[in-house]
Amino acid sequence: MADTPSDAHAQTITHITQTIGQGFAELNKGQYEQATTTATAAGQTAQQALAALPTAPDDPAQAKMRAELNLGQALAYQLQGQIDWRQGLALQFQSEHAKAEPLLRHGLELAQKSLALTQDNAAQAGIKVGKAPFLVSGQMLALAASYQLQGRHNEASVLLEQCRQLLGTMPGQLEDTWASLTSLADLYRKQGNPAQAETLLKSIIDGGLPPAHPGIATALTYLGQLYQSEGKYQEAEQCYQQSIEKSPDKARAALPLASLYEAQAHYDKAEPLLTAALAEMTQPPAQDSTQTEQQLDATVLAGILDMQGRVNTALGNYSAARTSFQQNLANNLLAPASPGSKANGLAGLAKVDGLQKDIPAALHLIQQAWEEYAAHPGADREQASGQRQLARLHLWLLQRGLAWQQANADTALPEAFIAMQQAHGDERTAALRQTALRLTANAPEIRDALQHLWQQQNHLQRLDTQYAESLADTASSRHTTLDDLQQAMQQTSQTIRQLDQELQTRFPAYASLLNPTPLTLAKAQSLLQADEALLTWVLGEGNNNDHSWLLVLRPDKPPKLYALDVNPSVLQASLNDPASGLLGAMGNPQQPFNLNTAHALYQRLLAPAADDLVGVKHILAVPDGVLLNLPLHLLVKSKPEASPPNQHGDYAHADWLARHYAISYLPSVHALADLRTHPAPVQDDAAQPFMGFGNPVLTGSNADLPDLFQQLGNHLQHGSDGLDFLRTTSLLAQYLQPLPDTATELAKIASLLHSEPDKTLFLGKDANETHLKQLSQSGQLRHGRILSFATHALLPPTNQGNPLLERLEPGLVLTPPAQGSANDDGYLTASEISGLELNADWVLLSACNTGTLTPQDTANGLSALSKAFFAAGAHSVLASHWAVDSKATTQLMTQLFAALQQEPHPRKAEALRRAMLEALATPAECGLLCWLGWQDAPQPAHPAYWAAFTMYGE
Repeated sequence: MADTPSDAHAQTITHITQTIGQGFAELNKGQYEQATTTATAAGQTAQQALAALPTAPDDPAQAKMRAELNLGQALAYQLQGQIDWRQGLALQFQSEHAKAEPLLRHGLELAQKSLALTQDNAAQAGIKVGKAPFLVSGQMLALAASYQLQGRHNEASVLLEQCRQLLGTMPGQLEDTWASLTSLADLYRKQGNPAQAETLLKSIIDGGLPPAHPGIATALTYLGQLYQSEGKYQEAEQCYQQSIEKSPDKARAALPLASLYEAQAHYDKAEPLLTAALAEMTQPPAQDSTQTEQQLDATVLAGILDMQGRVNTALGNYSAARTSFQQNLANNLLAPASPGSKANGLAGLAKVDGLQKDIPAALHLIQQAWEEYAAHPGADREQASGQRQLARLHLWLLQRGLAWQQANADTALPEAFIAMQQAHGDERTAALRQTALRLTANAPEIRDALQHLWQQQNHLQRLDTQYAESLADTASSRHTTLDDLQQAMQQTSQTIRQLDQELQTRFPAYASLLNPTPLTLAKAQSLLQADEALLTWVLGEGNNNDHSWLLVLRPDKPPKLYALDVNPSVLQASLNDPASGLLGAMGNPQQPFNLNTAHALYQRLLAPAADDLVGVKHILAVPDGVLLNLPLHLLVKSKPEASPPNQHGDYAHADWLARHYAISYLPSVHALADLRTHPAPVQDDAAQPFMGFGNPVLTGSNADLPDLFQQLGNHLQHGSDGLDFLRTTSLLAQYLQPLPDTATELAKIASLLHSEPDKTLFLGKDANETHLKQLSQSGQLRHGRILSFATHALLPPTNQGNPLLERLEPGLVLTPPAQGSANDDGYLTASEISGLELNADWVLLSACNTGTLTPQDTANGLSALSKAFFAAGAHSVLASHWAVDSKATTQLMTQLFAALQQEPHPRKAEALRRAMLEALATPAECGLLCWLGWQDAPQPAHPAYWAAFTMYGE
């Protein structure tokens, strides 16, 4: 008897289901090729059965069959998506992001297809949607984590927000969603959004799961890590203890507690926890454990051995520490591991050798660790952090070797100079890469090719963000959008490759400038003038027993390396302390600036090298860490006169460092070569001594800014970058106050520089994006030797309670048009600035906070706005560290350019120094309210009025 159609259909569904089951079994064994073949076969079976199914719209039985076959296809998509996801995660762990990202993207696309088919057919097939949304969220989080590791915060933010919304569509399904929610919370923590992370984790803990459910223990662990990252150690310990109580695997559950004890230097408490965990982890794996589970166990084991080695090192148990590190290295040779894992083991052994005073052996291990990183180059944030830590250990060993005469100064100091640059990181070394390329490319056709390349790279970045937004979209049209975006990304990538190859052929210096290596000590010395010193700091990263360093380089003297008595965490707390700190008082003339704190900082940061600076007039400073936002001219060299607590000191007579040295700042040591090796701007016949843009047409009040930021934050929740919001509503003019003093400031500078105001000043309605970009495209902007932008600057606000606001790109405000467009919305972003064509000696950013570095900027050593102008072709940038007083700024700028006209013409940094000293000598003017005692006496020598601006570059 022949099978009925329903019997044949049932057999087909059974076959598809069994095939999918076989595929998942192959996947769990790590047999990716076989699993892919199986997934393809299952999908083809479903497609063939669908094609053979007669079309009968009114037949409920056939409609159900069609729905079941579509669900079979959905399962095939789900399997292939899981295959791509697992392979992508393995590559991501090895810092192979270029290979991992396409797999993670494709895996998420397939998961989305599977979810769409499931949602469309589940009701007809008589089943529930089940875990399909949960699986999509897992894929989404994996891709977001990849973006996060690569520093691509915008793309990560879009996926995180959409993942949160997707999981929000699954109320009452905490059993299925808790794992994704904890991962989402951890990524929020890493993005600097602790409030969102804490809310999610507490929703799991208090969400009604059974008391012994693993989700509660996991959420408690993540909550402990959140509190630990915020320095709330007591709360963190309580969470870890509760997690251990609820976890069946108490040895492994105790690892985060051991990490907390290590962070607190409670090594004696951490060691027994690690020993117990190691005993548990070295048991043979279960026979039914998957390859993924075994790889995860191997990763956990590596972490235990590495931490155990560090803890035993700190306890002085060097033999035990050596055993742990060696065992970790042996394990790393047996399975795929990240280069950072192997390098950490080598570094751990090097530190043990260093503590046992065998510096040659330690330095040999350090060299092996660097070779490990060199063999596996990558753009992983965690790997970059590991390299910076390795460089700091390298410095520590070299300094010990010099002190113990186990290292030769002729080789150790040049090696230390390289290590300091490695401690700053590759991103800082390459911070002025685009500047060097512009300055070297004298031929117009090469400049045009470079400009086209950077435009295409920016376009690809925008496409990447749009792709992330489309991946997170659940609309049915999303697949067409994804296909279009993929095609556009492929075409743009191909254009970038072609331009890159063309430049390598036609522009011999291109390759070396594109990938700069650390500058040698001899080369740096050759670039310094007789009265100059290059000062380079490396601050510890806050770890126990971490060290800080200062290297002083003169052109005609041996370099000096100093170990500084500076703990970065203590330094940051000191700077932020309202009672004795500096950061809060710098820009607030009503708050006393603590001269004693400024002197104490000088003693720690510069006094050890005082003798090396005899005869120096110009310091080229390469700061690090918290020093990036602390103008060094604010330090006080001599002990100040005593003053009552919480009262203003004698600022006018304080021995500010500005009285002794002109100071310029570089984002990296290599920037010295980027700016001095290449030719200065050519003085052409059409050169304009000055061009100024300012006094934009604005009608609002800065008091309205919190409302603007609240509206902007609400808009950003939908995945936007915020620019379309500002563009379509013309909010800038409504919310920002006018700046009439800037017109006076620019006119005075133009007069001092003998510039024709009607040709070179663009004020009011003429200070707009369209005009500026036309000047750039026509080549006229390249003729400006000095450019000034006197206006408002906007930075991502960090105090508005909405971390999404950090996605707003920094920019300068120009006159907004009546109707905004992508080309002119009144907001000149950093990306748009970097696309301008400049050839300027100097760019003045006479606006608030243009030199302030956000946490995202520290990797470059420059604020986003300063870097953008360097990228556009500036040789130097003057930028501010806080909200500047308009009248004081006008006076400072006028005095600065008056100083520049003096004979012999001083350096720009020296002219700025003289202007600061003029401001310090300004007499206080006590008005009627002051004389009546109704108002405090003004403090014109308070740093808020004269110290905001710093010189970056040449």
